[in-house]
Parts: sequence; structure tokens; C-alpha cells
Amino acid sequence: MLDQYGMQRIQAFYPLRKGQLMTIHPSSCMKTTPWQPDPDHTVSFLEFYAKQNVIPVKQDLTDLARHFARRDYLYRTLGLVPQFLRGRSVIEFGPGTGDNAVYTNHLQPGLYHLVDGNPASLSAIRHKIDHGQLSRNCTLINANFIEYECDQQFDLVICEGCIPGQRVPGEVLKRLGRFCAPGGMLITTTSSAVSYLAETCRQLCYPAIAMASSNFDEQVNIAASLFGKHLAFFQCSTRSIEDWVTDNILFHWYGVNGADFFSIPDALHAMDDAFRFHASSPRFFRDLRWYKTVDGNDPVNALVLEEYWAFLPALLDCRVDKEVIVANGQSADLAKNRQIDHICQEISTIRSRIIATLSYDPLDEVIVLLDQLGRLLPPVMRQTCAGMADFAVGIRQVAEGRLQPQPFNAFCNWWGRGQQYLSLIKNTH
Repeated sequence: MLDQYGMQRIQAFYPLRKGQLMTIHPSSCMKTTPWQPDPDHTVSFLEFYAKQNVIPVKQDLTDLARHFARRDYLYRTLGLVPQFLRGRSVIEFGPGTGDNAVYTNHLQPGLYHLVDGNPASLSAIRHKIDHGQLSRNCTLINANFIEYECDQQFDLVICEGCIPGQRVPGEVLKRLGRFCAPGGMLITTTSSAVSYLAETCRQLCYPAIAMASSNFDEQVNIAASLFGKHLAFFQCSTRSIEDWVTDNILFHWYGVNGADFFSIPDALHAMDDAFRFHASSPRFFRDLRWYKTVDGNDPVNALVLEEYWAFLPALLDCRVDKEVIVANGQSADLAKNRQIDHICQEISTIRSRIIATLSYDPLDEVIVLLDQLGRLLPPVMRQTCAGMADFAVGIRQVAEGRLQPQPFNAFCNWWGRGQQYLSLIKNTH
């Protein structure tokens, strides 16, 4: 229990030669300007990044071997044998600065298309091509991937970190799935109100930050100072504090009733007719079926959904393992787990209202819901409850405009499994 513990629309697209970039001439949208959320308009990643001239997804490539080892582990976890990419065709949507593309390019695909509409991203990738970090075999395409058209299909389609937060994420993913060849693989990312709850709570600090300054750069500095202790929890962080707060605190997803998220069930429901589940990171699905019992009508997507709901509480806190949840009997109570999901959706909706209005009037509703959530969690998640209780105290200090001294303690170490990776195989029939 708690008391106890944009970018402008691309007018036309035409094919580019390998390594070539369609030139654009940025206007005033490239200037750093104060930004406030507009409750009547859902701002997309592309619009926000272009307006602020930022790419807050830069990875630390100082130790390239470590970066490659991380990406290698991710690919293998997703069931993609890195050696099998040699000579294959790959298209990546929203590659950002191209830091992750450096590893994929290292695997020597025969064809590699990078599609992005953010001028800052295009410049960063162009720089990598010019300086040999990406081969000139890469084709850089300036296009909003929601509008991108191409007749070709690829062996591997990557859309990492760019589907949740879209206005209609399921439709966007289905559209990008068209570029995947039959039998090919699509890698995407998901997030849910449960896995993102800790970040949702952190986003509730935004109104106080916005009231402290209307200047975007100053907001970044204020948020970095506030959340530096939180990010210190991760000893393997690969991007700067400034990038993280820009991407997670100052950029907002505005959805109705939590529609800004795109969970594993959302992805499987959106793609069920054309794709089947292959693997995920983190891994949670155990398939003990004998292969001879599986015919052409493989119900793997339905089986994954059953396991997902049993796994759900572990999404709430990265310090808790699924096996511990199972051992405590929580996984058997699927009705309770769905109630957990519903409460997290409610908190997300209130978060959007608080940020849109820059008013903490509904804050007590969040505190009450967190208390209800704490009562649903098993005893093994006591440290999660302690983090929520600490947040409930500290956020009141923040709501009063007192961002220093550091208002949080146990809350600093509470992080969910915010983003999950999925690999899907396109059906051949």
C-alpha cells in the first residue's frame, strides 16, 4: 500500500542514387523557439524534432565494440542471426542519427534504405556516409515515412522507436508492413501504459518546468537537473540526459484514453492477418509445443497474448522478474492484471490533461489511482510501491514550483520496461 512504502509534407518523392540525399532548405522551423503543448493538436515526433532542430536519440558510439555487442544481442534475442543479413535487402524507417544503422550496415546487407523526414537526422546520416561510418551502398531518402511510397519489398523492415506516439500507430505499422517481403521480418517497438507508468509519472513534472521557463533550452536544463539522479540508476545508459528529457519530458504524446500507447496486443491485433509473432525483447513467451502438432494454422499470436497478460505486472518495474511474479501467483489472476492495465491507462489520460492545461488540479486523482494500484500488486513488488509512495509525496512539492532540492528518493530508482521490441514474420500465403 502506498502509505506504507510535421516537418512539412513531402510534396513529391523521386528515386535517389545510392548515397544521395534530396536537398531541402530549412526555414524558420529550424530555429530554437519556446514550445508549449497545444491541447488541440497532437504533435508528431517529426513535427517536434523538426521544430526544435533536435535528434534526441543519439547513441554513445565512443566504444563501438560495446555498441555492436548490444545490438548483436538485441538482434539475436529477436531471432535474427546477424550473419544472415549479408547480401539481404533492408529498409529502416526513422533511423534518427543513424547510430544503430552503423551496426546494421556493418552486417553488409546488399541493399539498405534509410527513410527519415527530419532535416537534422538527414544531416547526421549524410555526415556518417561522408565519413565512412555508413557505406555509400546506403540510400538516404528524405521522406515522411507515413507518406513514403515504394514498389519494392525488403527482407527486413525496421521501425524502431517510432510507432508508439503516432496518431494511428496500428495503421502506420500496417502501412510499413507492406514493404516487408513474404517470409521476411519486421522489427518494431511497443510500449504500454503499464510499462511506461514510471515515465508517465515523471512527465507530470512538466507543468512546473514550463512555468519555471518558457524557453525550450532552459526547460531542457531544468529537466536535466531534476532527473539526473533518476538516470544515474542506469549504469549502461547510451544517450545524454539532455536527449532523454527532450524525448520523454518535453515531448508529449496526446491521445484519448491512453491511445498514445501501442502495446504488444495492439501490434499483434493490427498485424494479425499478415504477420505472426517471432520473438521479443524482453523475452516472455515460452512455447513448449511439439513442432509436429503445429499445422498451417499456427495460433502463435493468440498464445502470445495469453502469456502477455500473465507477464503484465513485470512490465511495471524492470527490477522484477516474470518468474518472481509467477511464483507469487499474480500471473494466474488475469482479471487483476487487466485491472492494473486499466488503472495505468487512467493515470495516462489524466497525465495528458494535466500537461495540456498546465494545471495540477487533477493531481489528487493520480494519487488515488496509484494507491489503488499499490493494493493490487503482490508483496514481491514492495519496492515498486515504495517508489510510487515517494512520487506521491514529491510531486506535491513539484506542483508548488519547488523543483530543488531534489523532491524524490525511492522514486528515482523506479523504472518500468518502457519499450519492448517485437520481431514479426510476414506470412507467405
